[in-house]
Amino acid sequence: MCSTVEEWRSFCSRFEMEVEEACALARSSKRYGMVDWASLPHGILENVRATMNDGRLGRSLDLSNARLVNHHWHRWASDSVTQLHISIREDVPSLCSMVATIAHKFVNLERLHLVYDDVPCGATELEQLSGLEGLTALDISGCYINDGCLQCLSKLMGLQHLGLAYCSHVTDASLASVARLPALASLALSSCWNITADGMAHFTRLTTCTSLVLLYSDGFNHEAAAHVAQLTGLRELELAYCRHATDASLRQLGVLTGLVLLNLSFCYGLSEPGLEHVGRLTALQHLDLSCVEEVTDGGMQHVGNLTALTHLNLTRCKLITDFGARQLGALRALKNLNLCGCIALTDAGLKTVGTLTTLTCLCLSLCKGVTDEGVKHIARLVSLTNLDVGLCQDVTDDGVRLLGRMVLLKDIVVAGTKVTDRGVEWLRAALPRMQGIHTGLFDTEGLAVDGQGRAPYL
Repeated sequence: MCSTVEEWRSFCSRFEMEVEEACALARSSKRYGMVDWASLPHGILENVRATMNDGRLGRSLDLSNARLVNHHWHRWASDSVTQLHISIREDVPSLCSMVATIAHKFVNLERLHLVYDDVPCGATELEQLSGLEGLTALDISGCYINDGCLQCLSKLMGLQHLGLAYCSHVTDASLASVARLPALASLALSSCWNITADGMAHFTRLTTCTSLVLLYSDGFNHEAAAHVAQLTGLRELELAYCRHATDASLRQLGVLTGLVLLNLSFCYGLSEPGLEHVGRLTALQHLDLSCVEEVTDGGMQHVGNLTALTHLNLTRCKLITDFGARQLGALRALKNLNLCGCIALTDAGLKTVGTLTTLTCLCLSLCKGVTDEGVKHIARLVSLTNLDVGLCQDVTDDGVRLLGRMVLLKDIVVAGTKVTDRGVEWLRAALPRMQGIHTGLFDTEGLAVDGQGRAPYL
């Protein structure tokens, strides 16, 4: 885009003048029966194309319209397309011809996301993509594909990102084909229910992989974890809803010291012994333990070792008490802390939370032991932009009046508290940056939502 509004206006003005002069010249000549874009002098068209090509205009104009100017622009516009997101319905006459057209016309394609909506996608279709030598990202999540289809992808030597989430017919044999991709950096296999620990043995060949997503993977267990543990370059690992993940799994993963993101939410088989191994992953910045119900204060002692953490989600970890909250005092880089549903937490635990001065987002929803006294502790967090005390039933107007120093606060949830309209008006007057005060609606999980049914910031 243009760096300033003035530059943009200047360009538009110059362009309009050139077009007006060119059209006047065209109208004065009997050679032109109709004046249109194709009638403009080559020099003007080249100036416009060059401007679009360097990014000052190209992102804001529709390239499909540019293809209508002339054959030269048609080719240039097609060659300029590097990303496509296409939704294909069941009534598509020929999926094979459509994919072939994509591969033929958009030869410089780098990222392709095909949403098939349960349309079968076979080897013939994927074979059409083998000529896209510059393709680095392919997402065919939800496609009805089988093992033979993925063999066609082995020719995409530069492929770095592959999305196969919800491809429920993919099996262990598919991973053998995926493992042949030498540049693969991220792989998404969420809800691929037919992949087992044996198939995950192929992960050991993905030496360039830095991100692995295995949400809802029934095949992930301690044996699979041993294979994943060999991906020493892994930085992001998502295992939410892996019901067979256990403390033994985390023992295997404890060697992945380069991890910066670990998602273990809804892994019900985890407990304090497993978190001992998580506590050794000192490079972690994002850790999600939401709804891991066996997390205790002892587990928080291990989490307290992760001093690089910026995001920590402990939603519905109901066994964490004030003692556990005190173990978080060393997390001085923490920006986002979610304690929603930690029902054993009281004001005493918030005394430590109030020392985490880097926090910008704090959720205490459903922490029914929190009162105005607890709000006094968190009032010291002057960097907060988002605060949720929804369903903290003993928070009152007196509590919110303690928040006057939070001049950066933009969004607060007070639904289900004793905060009255008077308290809400005080917040609006005292905190000029306030954009949202959520007072009354909850979804089925007890989270405050806005008038359109969306959580304000969680």
